[in-house]
Amino acid sequence: MTAEAVEETKEAKPAAKPIRPAAKKPMSEEARWLIGGLAVTVPASGLVYRDAVESWVYDNRWWLLGIAVLLVGSCALAMNRARRRAHGPRRRKEAPVVSALASEGIQDPAPRSPLAGSGTPEERLAAVPDETEMTAAPAVPGTPPGEVPASFQIDEAPKLAAALKLDYAAGKPRTLSRGRVELGEEWVIELPPGGVYGDVAGKSERVISWLGVDATTVTMRPGQSLRHVVITVLDQPVYSRIPALPDPVDAAQRGVIPVGYDMYAAVVEIKSPVGDTHILVAGSSGGGKTEEIKWLVYFALVNGWDIVLVDAKGDGDLAYAEKACLIYEEVPDHDRMMDIIAFVEERHEKRSAENSASVRAGMGKAHHRPLLFIIDEVSTYTDEADSKKEAAEFEKKMKAASRKFRSSKILVVLSTQNPKAEVINTSIRANHRVRLAFGCAETGQSDVILGGGTAKSGHDASKLPGIDGAAILQVKDNCREMRGFLVTDEELNEAIDARVEEAQEAEPEHVRLVREAYADEAFLSTVEFASRLRELGVDIAGGDDRTAVGKAVSAWLAESFGRPIPSVSVDRVQGRRLSDILSR
Repeated sequence: MTAEAVEETKEAKPAAKPIRPAAKKPMSEEARWLIGGLAVTVPASGLVYRDAVESWVYDNRWWLLGIAVLLVGSCALAMNRARRRAHGPRRRKEAPVVSALASEGIQDPAPRSPLAGSGTPEERLAAVPDETEMTAAPAVPGTPPGEVPASFQIDEAPKLAAALKLDYAAGKPRTLSRGRVELGEEWVIELPPGGVYGDVAGKSERVISWLGVDATTVTMRPGQSLRHVVITVLDQPVYSRIPALPDPVDAAQRGVIPVGYDMYAAVVEIKSPVGDTHILVAGSSGGGKTEEIKWLVYFALVNGWDIVLVDAKGDGDLAYAEKACLIYEEVPDHDRMMDIIAFVEERHEKRSAENSASVRAGMGKAHHRPLLFIIDEVSTYTDEADSKKEAAEFEKKMKAASRKFRSSKILVVLSTQNPKAEVINTSIRANHRVRLAFGCAETGQSDVILGGGTAKSGHDASKLPGIDGAAILQVKDNCREMRGFLVTDEELNEAIDARVEEAQEAEPEHVRLVREAYADEAFLSTVEFASRLRELGVDIAGGDDRTAVGKAVSAWLAESFGRPIPSVSVDRVQGRRLSDILSR
């Protein structure tokens, strides 16, 4: 066909029908967007933002979660406040503080006033006697006979809070009870929610001034909860009742150690820390630390314990105990102190080996009598050491030793009159869970001894009564006030002499000869020692030859004691200390 014919044929064809739009197909899975947990269909133009939004949500997921939690918490808090406005605060179960102390072996205080017993505040208020009954009670010192101090009136709690500048948003303090107890007048105050015992106890000077009585006749302690404050105005100064010294043997048989007494003259006992922890005794000079150490030495002597005593103060208060100790040293230098610690470590290792052998034989642990290791004035080897290197070496040695010694019945007692963080660090507190804080000059010192924040809870050694021996006893974070025992020099010396006589009766012949040779001397030169041994009938060869005499003495000591005992130089004189011969 020609081109013209083809064109004519195309023009002759009918026009095509218009194309109908195809039915809208369902959106593919990729076009569905999971929003808020629902698959929703979005315009195709919106899909271009999907990846960007999802990426932003993923990158900020933790912020979004935090905002959600904050919103939920705010709603819950608002609902709780609304409920409290409508129904009042929920009454919480108040656990007695005394039970925690009892669980640690600390004796419960004397019974409290019957007016401060259990029941609701309204019931306790209803139990308060009327004014005629109160005026019949014996008077508090400083008030006319037959009258109750104005500060004990039932409406005085808010006034006391105002005087102490205590302002609580939840309300005002109120008196729960007031009345006569065994030792004087007792006032029980309940602080509003948000208040704690430490708020009042921390301002004890203001409380005493507001009461208008002598400082030695006022005591404070927490009540059934930390919101309760028990103020007692005593008829006589606190701790004026002094009990007789307890029997150390009976206490040891019961597994306790008496450490002092409370204001009711009741003996304060703790579960024996031997094998469990160690003891820290600290406070300012003159507070009563030495008397407490004397009591611990007396307790150990009567019960037949071994004693290693380091008097780093050098005041000689316990010098007479030297003859009853395995080691007694006054102000030893750093190297000698390291030797003493090494000696105690040797005892520990020997006991550990005996324990292992006994356990393997199926006989349980071997029986060892406790060893009391006392360092009086530990700051001599820490804060006051000749160098930081020596201080670090001592701290490292004591830290490791304290951990090990518990398993071999070695009780470490550290004492200091410099309660500073450089002396009592966290490692010392961690290994000495029985702490005695005697009077301190500052609140910060009390917290160094007992742990940070203890003063805020109302236990502040800087606010103790101005009485020798007053202290705060802390056993594994539970605190109470007490006063240490006073052991006379005659009682202590009698116990020392009895222990020495008992030990000498059981001593072998070579030990008796050494003691007789030294008599009252602590150090003898080698020549003098040989001369005295010859006078006692011991055959020491060598004649007048110093070298030969030295070898003969060394040989006799090694044969008698089963180990070499090297000589030392004191003031350029070669010889031996009695403590080195008998203690090693």
